[in-house]
Amino acid sequence: NWFAYADGNLCNNDGLYVDLSLQHNRLEGSIPKELALLQPSLTNLELSRNSLFGSIPAELSGLAQLTSMDLSINELEGELPSVLPPALEFLYLEGNYDLEGGIPSTWGNMTSLQGVDLRATGISGSVPPEVCVLIEQNDLLLALDCEKITCDCDCFCEESGAYFPSVLNALYDE
Repeated sequence: NWFAYADGNLCNNDGLYVDLSLQHNRLEGSIPKELALLQPSLTNLELSRNSLFGSIPAELSGLAQLTSMDLSINELEGELPSVLPPALEFLYLEGNYDLEGGIPSTWGNMTSLQGVDLRATGISGSVPPEVCVLIEQNDLLLALDCEKITCDCDCFCEESGAYFPSVLNALYDE
């Protein structure tokens, strides 16, 4: 029961979870698709630094109020979901080496996205033109492995191999 580890998580006035922070809890297994049942209240899902494996459940895209999802430093695999929660602003997937495939062009429709971290993953290919538009028009901050992903967008790869602006870095450290 994951909620046994949920001590100190924030609930709204109705007793519904708003912030489910379970990072560094030695959780093992796949991400339960039942987390989607925390709709409509959940705004922050923090599952980083556990031992979670398998794919990212498509059901999480139904979390309509979710603004931040941190699944970094786990053992997730498979392709990136083509549909994300509609209000999602920040997505952290860094350190999931077995994620594969490319960045979905459908992410170009995610006008709420402000930051995405795809460093240290198996994601490859090129940044879709639709996502380039989002980068240029909405100032999307994208962190990625430039050796694996090509980009024709405005400069967001540095010689160090990754672009991770201090603004996104500060949010990541919170």
